Amino acid sequence: MSDVDPSRPWAWSWHMFDRGVLPNIFEQTTEHGQCGCCSMVATSAACSAAWAIKTARPPLDLAVQELINEVPKHYWDEVTVNPNDPCASAYTSTSFKYIKRFHIGMAGDLPYEGRPNDAELPPNCRKLAIDNFTVFNNRTPEENSRHINNWVQVPNVRIPVMMERLYRRPLVGEFHMFPQHFEQMQDGIYSNRTRDPHNVELKPIAHAILVVGMGHGPFGRDPYYICQNSFGSDWGLNGGYVRISDEEFFNFYDVKVSDVVNTGVQVIYLHQFFLRKLNRSPVT
Repeated sequence: MSDVDPSRPWAWSWHMFDRGVLPNIFEQTTEHGQCGCCSMVATSAACSAAWAIKTARPPLDLAVQELINEVPKHYWDEVTVNPNDPCASAYTSTSFKYIKRFHIGMAGDLPYEGRPNDAELPPNCRKLAIDNFTVFNNRTPEENSRHINNWVQVPNVRIPVMMERLYRRPLVGEFHMFPQHFEQMQDGIYSNRTRDPHNVELKPIAHAILVVGMGHGPFGRDPYYICQNSFGSDWGLNGGYVRISDEEFFNFYDVKVSDVVNTGVQVIYLHQFFLRKLNRSPVT
């Protein structure tokens, strides 16, 4: 997995290699609390990082609040409402589908609140467009067909399979976690196998996270992904990061952003060779 001494631990991450491409998701998500918008935070962060890598510009501060407000309106059958959760939980694929269809605005035009509100983006605002997104998992076409159109079936989503994609840009990863166990993580490698068996929680829940790197222990043992979480900069390792065993993930999402972010009222689609006003109905 690496060209270094195999008897020594090895790690590589975008926040070690070029931290400037990663958006600062911590300020707007410190009060993440019970809001189930982890997939929306991770999705917007992946889009921002992909744009920064492609354009060699600083990452964009994208409007997570737009996803919180709008995704349940347009994809009501793909969200889950929990009475103890102010935000509707959405599939990561649903957040990407919204961005592909409607694009995503800037947080300066719609600040993060962490719960649905009536605020809207101004009619003429800057938005980021994406070309497409791809999901990687080992599910069957029938299992994927409901929510995902563009997907790649792989034997597993462990590091040897996903390494090439992760070297290109950060990914969104989905895994199951036991909240009490995961929220207490400060060091080590998170794995559901290592949780206290006497700490009985009802069931694990799905969590989406920005995957920014990978590593392993001596002789390739204990492979893990390095992830930027959305619980705030005072959580986890080195200000909001965590290492998660590569056997825990079941989905990865890779996004390709459009070539140009609009400057005012237009988005330029070089790959489709046309201009379109943002205030016109989306092209589907």
